[in-house]
Amino acid sequence: IVRRGSDQQDVVLRRSDRQTVTVEIGGRTLRIGYRPQSLELDFAVMLLRAEQTTDPGTSMPASQSSHVMIVDPAVSTEPIYGVISLNEPMSHGGFTFYQSSLQIAGRDSQGKPVRRSALVVTRDPGIRLKYAGAMMVGLGIACMFYMRAYFFKPRPRARS
Repeated sequence: IVRRGSDQQDVVLRRSDRQTVTVEIGGRTLRIGYRPQSLELDFAVMLLRAEQTTDPGTSMPASQSSHVMIVDPAVSTEPIYGVISLNEPMSHGGFTFYQSSLQIAGRDSQGKPVRRSALVVTRDPGIRLKYAGAMMVGLGIACMFYMRAYFFKPRPRARS
């Protein structure tokens, strides 16, 4: 919802780098867009090979993976090789790389398909705090289990 004074207008934004929405409200024209944040990394990630396997008898993808090389002079003079697949992300330098999709971008000179790999890159600075919280919950459950067994155990009967 965009408001200016007493005027208001509902606006739908699509996640795209190039699309903007033009809104005329309160005698002014606004161009509104949504674009994910771009961040320059301190290291280089190079796609070496992208693979996709399909389920037998169908054209549905069964798995997708990207073989990558990371060049990070701050860590090593040698390149770091890794594989990023759908359920196995790769972490480096505080960033986690997830396989998002593979598309065929064309064909090379031998007629083989050339694939473009889409990766999602995330950074979670609070991950240690989340793990510490999960450990505290686990310890609390264990403590409550022990305390329940201690406080509610049957008491011996008095002999008469």
